[in-house]
Amino acid sequence: QKFLQSVGLARASRSRRAPADTLRPHRRPRAAMAAHAVATEIKALLPQAVDHVEVGFRPGTELGIDVECVREWAVVRRAPVHAKVQVGDVLAAIDGEDVLLGSYEAMFGRILKAKTSGLPYTLTFRRAPCCRGWLRKKPRESSSKDGHRSLGGWKTRFFELSGGELVYYEKEGGVEKGSFAIDGCSIALDEVLTVERGSERLVVTASYEELVKWAAWLRIAVAFAAGGDDAFFAVERERQTALAAKRRTSRRYSRTLPIPAVS
Repeated sequence: QKFLQSVGLARASRSRRAPADTLRPHRRPRAAMAAHAVATEIKALLPQAVDHVEVGFRPGTELGIDVECVREWAVVRRAPVHAKVQVGDVLAAIDGEDVLLGSYEAMFGRILKAKTSGLPYTLTFRRAPCCRGWLRKKPRESSSKDGHRSLGGWKTRFFELSGGELVYYEKEGGVEKGSFAIDGCSIALDEVLTVERGSERLVVTASYEELVKWAAWLRIAVAFAAGGDDAFFAVERERQTALAAKRRTSRRYSRTLPIPAVS
């Protein structure tokens, strides 16, 4: 009888089904795994966030561009409508010399020297991080009522991250429905992507891969608006080191080129 009971228990234990949650093949990872995925995505995206625009100036002309010192960066706060520079861009180089890793004081001194040199000069600006695409947005007034678990009330919107601002539209190229300043935001990813700034909260959802990509770009944008972070500076140092090595190799090669004989 004891043997039958033990066999019965064994059969019963084998016949138990796993909880429904463990059988979902596409179940989204929890916050810790999502954070790891976002960090990995940031490492992949940072080397791509190097879009530049160059602006040439003639002697005696005014810049017409207002910048603010953020950490050690010169961040554009106002620019003429006709200028190629946009709000949120960062001064990256003066006449080809990088200034992103230097101090604001040193950068300002270089600009003053260039302006008083009597020669044309060029300022290079690094574009603020950009990302565009479709997401489903929860109305702000009901974002936390159901724990974000129901798709009821979610609206599909076209989102555009640029110039330090996240703007969403009813459709691509359509009417703006709302905006969210990126500076000082906190970004959280779990079942949904949550962007918070003070009392403001924006909750969106999409496929897990899309949410990871957006979370990564948003965190890059937040760091960019704050004057950079350790991850950005590490990538920038690697980029500048690689460029310097390339220039040295180019100069070395040009010195070894044979000089054609003059007949």
